[in-house]
Amino acid sequence: MPLAMQAVDLSDIDLCAFDMDGTLYKYSPDYLAVLHIAQSTVVMNMSQGRLTMEAARAMCSESYQTLGSGWTLPAQFLGISDRDIHVAYHESINTDLIEPLPMLRESFCDAAQNGLALGIITHSHMHFCDRVLQKLTIRDALPDNHIVTLEQVDYREKQNDKAMFEEICMRSGIAPERMLVIEDSIKNLFLAKAMGAKTAYVNWGTPLETLPGHVDIQLESPIDANQQVIAARKARLAPNPQAVLI
Repeated sequence: MPLAMQAVDLSDIDLCAFDMDGTLYKYSPDYLAVLHIAQSTVVMNMSQGRLTMEAARAMCSESYQTLGSGWTLPAQFLGISDRDIHVAYHESINTDLIEPLPMLRESFCDAAQNGLALGIITHSHMHFCDRVLQKLTIRDALPDNHIVTLEQVDYREKQNDKAMFEEICMRSGIAPERMLVIEDSIKNLFLAKAMGAKTAYVNWGTPLETLPGHVDIQLESPIDANQQVIAARKARLAPNPQAVLI
């Protein structure tokens, strides 16, 4: 549905829980190339000569396309846990090409000043998450315990398990019904909606004509999430000029 027609009440939201990669910053073609090279290089190196760079990349691609994870087939081939590849991959990524949104830090500071809690729920590893949030200039705007990474929930991914959503609610002390989950992946919003959260899809300027039933709103950028929630909360708390004193 067009953005102008969105009519979801965000006034009761106390927590904005953001995915990180592809949500707090936009994937550029050059950065995607960096990720593919890093992934293929890690798998190739772990194969100890059994795979060329091209073979490693093809295996990762097939794994993602058929199983939804770029690590499963390479891990089976190497005879190791895909968690080992996950750690090594995130250690190897160069973040130089990540471009911070100019107003992102300001929106996070505005949220804090207006009593809105913020959290990160990401499939990335904590050591990579730290580097990215530093690059985005918002690391100091987030309490340590409001950053939930994949290894912290025993690698239970958002499309398959509620663990990340439950964890951020537990850590923040905020009920799911008062949380807005912001993602660039629609499949990662299904279970959040099922547990009572409101959900937002970041479309980066290419809006969907129709939203799936488990997605409440779509936004052009993550900045819009903080701004819309803050505005809705202020409207809720504003004095009612039509109220009659008795």
